[in-house]
Amino acid sequence: MALRRAALRAVRTLPVSDDAAAAVLDDAPADLRRAFYRTLRHCGRAGLADRLLPDVRARWGDREAAALLPACTSGTVARLLPDLEHAVTAWRALAGRHPDALLARGRDRAHEWSWWRRCRAGLPELARRDPAGLLGLLEANGSRPALAQLPRTLLPALFRADAVRAARAVRRTGRRGRLPAAYFAHVGRLPSPELREFVQAGPYALRDLLAHVPPRRRAEVYDLAGEGGHPGLAALPLLALLPPGRAAGEARRMLDWHGSVWHSARSRLDDPALPLKLTAHLPYEEAAGPLREAALGGDPRLRGPARTLLVEATARTGDAAALRDLVAELARRTRNERDPLRADLLAALASVPVRLLDDAFAAPLEEVAAAAVDARDSSQATRLRLRTLADRLLAHAARPALVRWAIGAYARLVARHGAEALDGHRLDRVLPRGRERDLVAAVRPGPGEHEVVVALARALGRRAFASAALQSLLRTAVRAAPEPLAREAAALWLADPVERERRAAALVAADPSAIALPEVWRVVAGRRTDLLLPALERARTGRFGDPGGVPAIQPQQPGRWTPHQAGRMRDLLAASAGPVGARAAAVASLGRLPGCLDHLDARADGDGEPALAEAALEAMAVSDRPAEALAVLLRHARGPRSVVAAAALARAAAAVPPSRLGPVLAEALTGPDRTVAVRKQAARLIERLRVPGAAETLLRAWDDPGLHPDVRIAVAAALRRMPEDPPRARRTGRRRGPVRLGTAAARALPGEALGVRARAPSRLRRTGPQARRGGGRPRRAVPGVQGVRRVGPLVHR
Repeated sequence: MALRRAALRAVRTLPVSDDAAAAVLDDAPADLRRAFYRTLRHCGRAGLADRLLPDVRARWGDREAAALLPACTSGTVARLLPDLEHAVTAWRALAGRHPDALLARGRDRAHEWSWWRRCRAGLPELARRDPAGLLGLLEANGSRPALAQLPRTLLPALFRADAVRAARAVRRTGRRGRLPAAYFAHVGRLPSPELREFVQAGPYALRDLLAHVPPRRRAEVYDLAGEGGHPGLAALPLLALLPPGRAAGEARRMLDWHGSVWHSARSRLDDPALPLKLTAHLPYEEAAGPLREAALGGDPRLRGPARTLLVEATARTGDAAALRDLVAELARRTRNERDPLRADLLAALASVPVRLLDDAFAAPLEEVAAAAVDARDSSQATRLRLRTLADRLLAHAARPALVRWAIGAYARLVARHGAEALDGHRLDRVLPRGRERDLVAAVRPGPGEHEVVVALARALGRRAFASAALQSLLRTAVRAAPEPLAREAAALWLADPVERERRAAALVAADPSAIALPEVWRVVAGRRTDLLLPALERARTGRFGDPGGVPAIQPQQPGRWTPHQAGRMRDLLAASAGPVGARAAAVASLGRLPGCLDHLDARADGDGEPALAEAALEAMAVSDRPAEALAVLLRHARGPRSVVAAAALARAAAAVPPSRLGPVLAEALTGPDRTVAVRKQAARLIERLRVPGAAETLLRAWDDPGLHPDVRIAVAAALRRMPEDPPRARRTGRRRGPVRLGTAAARALPGEALGVRARAPSRLRRTGPQARRGGGRPRRAVPGVQGVRRVGPLVHR
């Protein structure tokens, strides 16, 4: 097997002839065949793929032919895709290599929503290769249920092809008026004559569109949506997006309407801040008085909203000095206010354009931060809004005093609330390059504040690698922090790829039990194999893990070890002790080491813990001797653990050559003393792997009058997917047995019996006199009952 996989690499990199490359398929296991098909696709051997496809389909069925199909030429794909579409799974590769063939097939099938669901994975690639063709397909045949399932990632390509046509198609996908943001972003760029078609009068849909329209065009779009007028307060959510003059006119109209009409149901209009929300959009000279009076007045219901509206109205004027004076005054007043007012002020400041803030704002902002953090009633919501304001200034402000204030705000939050102030945050997305050192210096976690150190490193991500002080604190946390905090500190300390190997070696030398850490084990087992045996064989007393445990071995790791290391690892795993879970993990690791099949067989035969025996059966499926493992699994399948053994059969069988696999599966299906679970699995594997004589083996099992009904159904489902011998299959459908083959196939699961994906039972239609009960609506089909309409060589009434 290893030599054949090496030959596959040669097919990709060396001028190997077609005959020599095709020889890989001679008696090749299923896993190797699939790898060969991928190799042909990646190296562009389309001629060889065309040559092999008929033989592959005849020997191994439609499923493997569909796996080879993307590697073929476009003509072959266009000719065979209608027959193999039901078995295709590599839709992305098919769309990337043969978009024309896929589009041609779509013109015939795209009116069916199931076709869109089946090829959904290939649609983004098809949009990248031929967006105009996919757009035409959507316009011609795409139903609304099909369009609603389209991946959002293909929308930009469609809009680049034709924005108007794409907008019409995407508009049909909206569910309850919800449309993706990409729709509004592209529609907002259309010229006015074309934009008129897509403007909606609803205030929230119009708000999403106005947010993506350039400010100079918003009044025009607003007029297009309200040609019949915007009644009542419908335009209230849009005022912040309109130009100031137009917003003032609309606000004055709504104020007049609100003050002059008597409303019998005022549940929506009884908001005491509603007049202030409208007044805030009037000219500043007219709005400042009422807003200031409410913001500094005695009504607690109005003070918070009025201060927010006053800050926003002042910011819209663009007068930085007036805004600075207002913020300074509100900061002094907020110090003695309750927490909700501080939260409202911070939210308003976070919405102010950063260009209006200069170094003079640092002093009032410091006063607001001190009140928000140090107050006894400070809430988490207020601290989050303070963090949001600091993030905006760090990401967009170039003023040194404001940057220092933002870093100081984080230091104040951490000093007062510890690691909680950084939970779930990503500082590396907002900090300017190089500012991480300033942040670490400002926070200054102490030697015992391990939680703060870990939270800070987690928030900084890869930016933490550049801070030597933080890395030193992480190293201290690995040694001194309690569990499980020390494990997280070790993972963060070893995250730097440049220093990972050196640090892992140092950590193992200082604490032998650190080999149990996944990050350390990956380095030792995959890179520093010279440390493997010394680290495992020495006394591992320390703070991490079980001193006698062996970490789980990954499939790619044993290939890097010498035979002596692999043998010693077998001994260590075989002698592992401890809880049942740890011993079961050791048994699973044994399956990934060469030469362990005999030991696994002995473990499976043992009368001890059942979990260990089941783990041994599962590990046999990935051993280096799959053919021998298959025989051992079949032997164990007679006992009480037959279900586990039957499940492991599928994985082991995929690595066994068909010449050796066929007799084993035939004996498992038709031989004596086999459990129902093993027989059913054997029937499925015979069909899936298409061993030599597969149809004859299944038909021979069908002829057995004493065949268990469940096994008969599995055989029928397998034969339903194998129409290689229709006359014999039809003849068998009329032969002996407790049920006919068509009925058994109908009783199987829909996805098995019909060769398609499982569908709702209500889609199985009944025919005949029993189709209706008393003239009412049709009864749901009962599997296995006369009258189920299905066509195919194996289903007959």
